[in-house]
Order: sequence, then structure tokens, then C-alpha cells
Amino acid sequence: MAEILHDQDIDLVIETGTYRGGATLFFASIMYQYRYNASTKNVRPFKIVTMDVTEDARAFINRYPLLASYITLIPHGSLTEPAKSIVNRTFIEMKPKNVFISLDGA
Repeated sequence: MAEILHDQDIDLVIETGTYRGGATLFFASIMYQYRYNASTKNVRPFKIVTMDVTEDARAFINRYPLLASYITLIPHGSLTEPAKSIVNRTFIEMKPKNVFISLDGA
């Protein structure tokens, strides 16, 4: 998974089925590491948009504030209007070149 994120230079990850947020934090930590430039101390922009019918993962994700700042947690199912709206808005704002979608929702 990490190799795909790196080799394909993913800008945006869309994840369904957050559950407790483990995979979300994995995606964010990998992307942060490979998008960080040590000489300039800058991180190339990226975003993780993750959704689940509950907010159970929010407290866990917020324990890692550096990574949490790159994560948008949507407390709705992936087929709901709020989720679709946030994903659409993210595409418009970011204009990502490469997107990775993890479908793990029920």
C-alpha cells in the first residue's frame, strides 16, 4: 500500500469505512513522510477524506494532531448527500492529479 501511495504520487485518499481510524492514520503517516521535503521543511499538499456512519474514530485520530490536520472525517455513509458534497468540494479545491480510493465500507 505504501509503495502505491509513493510510486503513484497520490494527492488525495478517499476512504470508506473508517471504523476506528487505523488505516486513515496509516495513509496520512505514509503520505506525510514521502511528501515532506527536509531541505525546505515543507510538505507537499495532500488530503485524506474518510467516512463512516459513526464518529468513533475522531478521538483516536485527534490524538495525532500533526496527521489529523490532513484528515477530513465525514460522520456519514459514503452514499449520503453530506459525504458526496464534501468529496466534491475537496476535488474542486484540491484539483488532485492522483487519487487513491479505499472501499472498505459495509
